[in-house]
Formats: sequence, structure tokens, C-alpha cells
Amino acid sequence: IFKEHHRWQDIIGLRTIGDLNGAITHGYSSQLIQVSEALQEKKIGKIADEIAQRKGIKLVLIAGPSSSGKTTTCKRLSVQLAVNGIKPIGISLDDYFLDRDKTPRDEKGDYDFEHIHALNLPLLNEQLTALFEGREVELPRYNFQKGKSEWSGKKLMLKGNEVLVVEG
Repeated sequence: IFKEHHRWQDIIGLRTIGDLNGAITHGYSSQLIQVSEALQEKKIGKIADEIAQRKGIKLVLIAGPSSSGKTTTCKRLSVQLAVNGIKPIGISLDDYFLDRDKTPRDEKGDYDFEHIHALNLPLLNEQLTALFEGREVELPRYNFQKGKSEWSGKKLMLKGNEVLVVEG
């Protein structure tokens, strides 16, 4: 990753924040963004190619903190998987949050949605196991306004060329 980072820096011609400020001042911000996005898209395409080459993969996990780009990455990866003939099925771990009154709190007393135990892990494990065994499940949907988990009515059963892309 370190070597790749330096290679990307060389490609876009930036090594320091001063270089970035200079490029923006000289009107190159749009070009920098386009090249950066193209580098990222190429990397995501390679990841999708690797997933396609590994037969039998049924689960891809994308993890990271809030606002780190997980949803965007999942959408971009899903497009690249589709290009490889794989049907991606997106699942958000947000839908597996516990009801708010059962959500752990941090040291300040605020709800800690980043905590692993903010998720209904038994339900998640049960549903993943059922899906991998070829059974149908009804996915939950978290209602953020009510602070409660609800059933979505959306049923899911994995088929031959489908892969779960789970982000959270």
C-alpha cells in the first residue's frame, strides 16, 4: 500500500500539501479529482476481477468508520462485479442495529453506533448462515426515526452467481 501510495503521488504529481495548494491555485483541481477517481476505479476493478477469479466467493465485506466511503465503495464494487458477470446483493449493517434502548453508550453517555455490540449479531449470524445454506431470509430495516429495527418485507435467497456485498 505504501508503494502504491507513492506511485499514485507520482502519477498525479503531488507529494506535499504545498503541491496540492499550488495545483489548486493554478486551476488543476478538476484534473486531480478525475485522475484520483480513475486510479481508485481501476483499483476497484482489479478487486472485482480477483473476486471473479476466485470461484465460490459468496461474501465480500467492506468495513470502516462512519463517513469513510463504504457505501460509495460498495456501489462502485457492485458495478465492477456486474461487469464480471457476478450479481452483487448489497446489505448494510446499519439495518442490523439493535433498538436504540439496547444500544451501547460511550464514556460520555452518547449512543455508540460504532460499537460492535450496537449490532444484532445473533440475527446477522443466523441470516448469513441461512443464506449460505440456501435458505430464504427476510431482511431487517432499521427505522432511524423510531430507533427500532423492523422487518423490511424484502426476502433474499442466494443464487448461483450472486455475492453478498456487506458494508458497515
